[in-house]
Amino acid sequence: MVCSNCGVQVPDGAATCPKCGVVNAAGSSGASQLGSSTPDRLEITLDDLSEPSVLPPAAPPRYQPQPKSPALPSLAPPMAPGMHAIPVYNVGPPRNNGLAIASMVTGLAAMVFCYFAVIPAIVAVILGAVALNQIKESRGTQGGRGMAIAGVVLGLVWIGLTLIAAIAIAAS
Repeated sequence: MVCSNCGVQVPDGAATCPKCGVVNAAGSSGASQLGSSTPDRLEITLDDLSEPSVLPPAAPPRYQPQPKSPALPSLAPPMAPGMHAIPVYNVGPPRNNGLAIASMVTGLAAMVFCYFAVIPAIVAVILGAVALNQIKESRGTQGGRGMAIAGVVLGLVWIGLTLIAAIAIAAS
């Protein structure tokens, strides 16, 4: 008998071709050939596995595992499971907080209005306190801490001076 894949003479009782290893249809009982053109697509029965020469040649592995690189230490603080870091990109110097600017402006306005400075001074203190809190929570993305402090100080000074002036006017 002749092998249908490579054309070599195969002995009558052989289950596979001695040259290419293709299972022959006339070989052992129940053995059949799936694809005559590709020797890696074979159908082999349990009877064929008793002979050590029946197994097809092992194909080289297609995937070569790469060695793992050593773990690099992380500079980021540990995070809770399920949390993802959100990158913050600071480009240039931090921008000034708007409430800090408003606090300083109203504190200066309190100086201009002199005795009627209670309302702008109170507004300067409130805006300055809120601005200081926002600047602290921004972690460096907002600036203007000095302006917020100036607004709070100016507001408190003019509230104090207005109270002293009101007490002095009432006592005289």
